[in-house]
Amino acid sequence: RTVKLWPNLTTLITHFIAQSFPAFRYTTIQLNRDYSAKLHVDGNNHGPSYIIAFGKYTGGELWMKDEEGDLEIEVTEVLRGWPTLKPGTQVRGKLVDINSKWLKFDGNTPHQAMPFKGQRISIVYFSRKGFLKIPEEVNKELSAVGFRLPGEEHMAE
Repeated sequence: RTVKLWPNLTTLITHFIAQSFPAFRYTTIQLNRDYSAKLHVDGNNHGPSYIIAFGKYTGGELWMKDEEGDLEIEVTEVLRGWPTLKPGTQVRGKLVDINSKWLKFDGNTPHQAMPFKGQRISIVYFSRKGFLKIPEEVNKELSAVGFRLPGEEHMAE
């Protein structure tokens, strides 16, 4: 639906990632404006994600679970697929600055956007599970605006 409403914007942001990562395949683009995602796991993702943020803001780093990280945060809710991380416990992670910087990450690992001040836009590119079931008509529409869709060879990722 969004592709049909804003084909020029969609084409622009598909070409944007292709300039830096022409081999990356994805089914979905998420645009966020002034949004700070709480601690979560992207349970319907398949394979890696890429994220980048823009704007005049401070803070807003991406926190990612990492046992060698230097920042602990509190788990406030049950995280799908992570039964050992119970609400009320602390989990160690690291901060990554994504302001005008690409980051490839695994969305199936707990992560969150840190609080920020100012105006912030982030773009996330990823593939949803079940991507081989996308109807051929939808594949054609997405490819026409620059999506680089995964195929069977990406099932092992």
